[in-house]
Amino acid sequence: MNIGIIGFGLMGQQRAKDIKSMGVHKLIAVHDIDLQKLRKFQSEFHFEIEESSEDLFARKDIEAIIISVPHHLIPEKAISAMKVGKHVLCEKPMGKNLTEARSIMDSIHEVVFEPGFNYRFYPGIQKVHELIQHRAVGDVADVRCVLGHGGRPGMEKEWKTSIEFCGGGALLDPGIHGIDLFRFLFGEITEGILWTKNSFWDLEVEDNAFALLRTASDQTISAHFSITEWKSLFRLEVFGTDGYMILEGRSRSYGPQTVRFGKRWFWLDSTEEQKWDFSVEDTSFYEELKAFLEKIEGKENSCLAAPGDGLRAMEIVEKLYEAEGKQIKLE
Repeated sequence: MNIGIIGFGLMGQQRAKDIKSMGVHKLIAVHDIDLQKLRKFQSEFHFEIEESSEDLFARKDIEAIIISVPHHLIPEKAISAMKVGKHVLCEKPMGKNLTEARSIMDSIHEVVFEPGFNYRFYPGIQKVHELIQHRAVGDVADVRCVLGHGGRPGMEKEWKTSIEFCGGGALLDPGIHGIDLFRFLFGEITEGILWTKNSFWDLEVEDNAFALLRTASDQTISAHFSITEWKSLFRLEVFGTDGYMILEGRSRSYGPQTVRFGKRWFWLDSTEEQKWDFSVEDTSFYEELKAFLEKIEGKENSCLAAPGDGLRAMEIVEKLYEAEGKQIKLE
């Protein structure tokens, strides 16, 4: 399949590497406002440079577009690409707010649109999903999750912390990954309450978000999303009637991903925990892109997020923001 990329920051470059490593697909052209940066990478990935997104969308030799731009640019780029019949993989979230997400949904006609929720494709998440499906811990009762970026000097000046460009703070990014994961692993979220604060950064958006959620199956989820961690952290704890699972790490700066599983009161009969160690290499973007391209060709993957998943995650985020400090229904 012939592919184009809009936006060649870290995510755009990651997608280019994955296309190259697949071998069976081809990166045809790229657009980014920084043309000098594109020239730097052109010889490595062998793409043509387009000076505007309109020129990229107009190319007849491109079938799919990957959109890796700041949140405020996503709706216009996604809608324009789909209007000319391009399939779209769009990095999360689907815009800055629910209105923008709905505008994207209304524009999906006879093309494949994929909201980028790569966390579903982490091998540890796949293992947790498998164990839940096989009722390894019995009925899931309670869940705890911490997802925190370490931040970096000068982050307060970046687009990701400007309400005009990003739309929200830690709850929206990275928190929307958590919201999607909870739905993927445990089912629909029906109630919740949110508290936010700024504990380090002087920002227009929150640098910490604390949510207490309930699912349709009466599971309780405690979630902390942050951009103030001393060191990037991802930890998911699942407690059931018969046992528990603990996932730690996310590759790269988060450390290698591991999953531990044990039965309730395992120490009484000296039963040891089971543990799975996964590669320090991050393969989630590769696997998500592969599943997206296969879907275009007619092969379904149950782990791939649907457009409605992106919309629903944004709806939950927006409702929690609007009712901060109040317990609300999210159905």
